[in-house]
Amino acid sequence: MEYYLDSVSRAICALSAMTVLGQHNRQIRRRIECALKVGVTPRQILEVFVNLILYGGYINSRTSMPVARSVFTDQSLTV
Repeated sequence: MEYYLDSVSRAICALSAMTVLGQHNRQIRRRIECALKVGVTPRQILEVFVNLILYGGYINSRTSMPVARSVFTDQSLTV
């Protein structure tokens, strides 16, 4: 199969979908870790959540932000 989206774009799409669907923190955490591995920056991850406030609801986006901060802290990343 030929892919037309790069790894970063696919990771952002997956993280967006899981956030909007209100997935458990464990699953969001795993998506964030995978996104970081393929080159999504911490700032881009937080921006995804900010943009999803309008589309996926405040609660789902707001719930994901502390999970992201925890991953960043665990990996010694700064935003």
